[in-house]
Amino acid sequence: VVHDAYTARLCRRLGVGPERNGYEEWRRWLRERLPRDLSYRWRAHAAIVVHCKDRCRAKPRCQGCPALDLCAYAAAMFGPDGLPSAQPAAGDDGSE
Repeated sequence: VVHDAYTARLCRRLGVGPERNGYEEWRRWLRERLPRDLSYRWRAHAAIVVHCKDRCRAKPRCQGCPALDLCAYAAAMFGPDGLPSAQPAAGDDGSE
């Protein structure tokens, strides 16, 4: 898997990845966790690119995402169906 914006975005939203965001940290983190098989790595990266172009965009389309139940970002931002959680209107949270 290549470290690029798609890989970083998907991993961060899933709640995984190296603590630091540098290229070498990502390269090491991916190398330590993925099978050495280059064919697997190329196929995995292709799947990440397709997923990020279709669903996990800069403005994500979480509804219907096959990774919804694994995604820390969706859990924090959306309901279990991938739709935005109801946010309290200004003043509805008990504050004045």
